[in-house]
Amino acid sequence: GVRGAKSESSVQWMTGDTAELIKTAKEHLENNELEDAYAIFGEAYDFAEMDEETEVLFYLGYTSYLMGDLPGTAGYLGDIIEVNTEADYFPNLLLFYGQVLAETFAFEDAIEWIQTYRDVETIDPSVKQTALLIEGISYSSLEDVENAKTALEASRSIDPESEVAKTAGTLLGELE
Repeated sequence: GVRGAKSESSVQWMTGDTAELIKTAKEHLENNELEDAYAIFGEAYDFAEMDEETEVLFYLGYTSYLMGDLPGTAGYLGDIIEVNTEADYFPNLLLFYGQVLAETFAFEDAIEWIQTYRDVETIDPSVKQTALLIEGISYSSLEDVENAKTALEASRSIDPESEVAKTAGTLLGELE
C-alpha cells in the first residue's frame, strides 16, 4: 500500500515499510506502551503483504489481549489464514491462540488448533508440552476425560520436572 505525505512542492508517495513498522510497534509493546503499539501494528496491517499479515494479526491480537479486549483478540487471531511454522513468533502464536480459544470457551477450536501444529518439528519441546497442557484442559472442559488424560500424560512425560508437568499432574489427579 501507499499513502500520501504533504510537502511544500507536491504530494510525495511513501510506501509503508511493514517490517520497520512491526519493529517499532514491538519496541512500544516491550515498553508497555500498548496504545502506541496497537496503532502502529494497525498501520503495519494496512501495508502488510500476505507473508507479513499473520505476524501483524498475531501482534494485534496479543496487544488487544494485553489491553483487555478479549473479543478483539479472538477476532484478529481468527483472521489468520496462513501460518508460517518457520517464523520466529510461531511458538508464541501456537500457545497464545490456543489459550485464547480455551479462554473464550471455544474448546473444540482450541483442540483443533493445537493438534494441527503441536507436532511441527521446529517447535521446542517445552512449547509442545504447554500446547498439550492446553489441549488437555480443553478436553477436560468438554468432559472428555479419556482424551484429557491422554493429552495431560503426554504433556507431563516431555519434561516431568517442569512446572507445566506439575500442573498436568495436578489436573490428572482431579480427573481420577
